[in-house]
Amino acid sequence: MKSNVFVYGPTGVGKTEIVRTIGKLFDIPVLVEDMTRYTSAGYKGADLDDILVKLYYNANEDLDVAERSILVLDEIDKKGSDSKSDVAGQ
Repeated sequence: MKSNVFVYGPTGVGKTEIVRTIGKLFDIPVLVEDMTRYTSAGYKGADLDDILVKLYYNANEDLDVAERSILVLDEIDKKGSDSKSDVAGQ
């Protein structure tokens, strides 16, 4: 069973730290990625496929563990407010 959780709140209240603590409690790898450096095609930043590769390596190259890992897409709200998010500035 797969679940997704959306955690929202002001900067600095501990959202990411709560997720890291949950990972420690349940012995689940946690990968936190700063989404401000990623673009869809990778032409202006890192490629989104890199996240899955990092998740795999973060799980000690164990695919079963990687599939049960926690992935935090941090600062993703900044992508919506970035007026220069693509080559055309749209």
